[in-house]
Amino acid sequence: MAIDKLKKLPEIVSDSNFFSEKSQLSHFIQSEQSIHIWAWLNQGHFSLKTKEVYIRIVKRFLRFNWHISLKDITPALVTLYIRKLDKVSGSTRNLHRNCLSSLFQYLENVDFIQKSPVKVVKQERLPDTFVYKVLSVDQIKRMAAKSISERDRLIIKTLYFTGLRVSELSKIKIRDFAEVQQKRNKSGAYLTVLGKGQKIRTVLTGQHLWKEIKKYIKKTALKPQDFLFNYEGDALSRITIYKIIKQTTQLAQVKVPGDKTPSPHWFRHSSAIHALENGADIHVVQTTLGHASLATTGQYLRSRPVKSNSNYLKKV
Repeated sequence: MAIDKLKKLPEIVSDSNFFSEKSQLSHFIQSEQSIHIWAWLNQGHFSLKTKEVYIRIVKRFLRFNWHISLKDITPALVTLYIRKLDKVSGSTRNLHRNCLSSLFQYLENVDFIQKSPVKVVKQERLPDTFVYKVLSVDQIKRMAAKSISERDRLIIKTLYFTGLRVSELSKIKIRDFAEVQQKRNKSGAYLTVLGKGQKIRTVLTGQHLWKEIKKYIKKTALKPQDFLFNYEGDALSRITIYKIIKQTTQLAQVKVPGDKTPSPHWFRHSSAIHALENGADIHVVQTTLGHASLATTGQYLRSRPVKSNSNYLKKV
């Protein structure tokens, strides 16, 4: 009877969505655990992209532990799984660890397990790479100048001046802007952003960016419900925006350490670090970027110190 009720739940909780065919767990256990995984994924604070990534990680983890129930997972098994990911980067291993930490913490919170086995599994310590993912003002100017269209140029400038994530940029609609009406106010417009974890924040565009956005809206005859950056009415995908940045980087002949290809997220790093270097208060940068923790924003300060011992030592 209980199994029949479980079968009536949405298809996403089906055991075939998470468990491999060789799993030795009973159909009931697989269904019960699938329901909990589905509930964890749909708490409301994961973006669609995060859900897609987490589903892949959980599937891989369950295939690795095909003969063990989630209730019987130990810290040793979590550690073994992560250490077996030896062909990926340290940041990817940390992503797997954080995904499992979130899942098992949820299972602990709902009393499905007594204690999360991931709590004692520490993140891998990685070198700070922010410093290698910052474009100079000159590089950003060249990219804007070499953009093949007004839309692409505006994408670059919006990413830089607002520090938005690419997922946030793609969702901007014309109705999300509210022009600042105060006289002599050079802040431009308020932009309401639906950010990570479905959190809403407000970002000031700045006067110069807002003038270009208004000009673009008028030229393209966009209506309030339209996406600012769209293709035939649909929002530009993250992949399309990545391709635009890659193409513009090549046209502007922008060279970065390690011959890496700048991504849209590099503009977020650049926006934060340039603002801090120009005297912005760290709390302003935190609010603009939508960081929940000031410690996250503080990483930008540590990655590009203004001074070090060398400033105070004599030449030898």
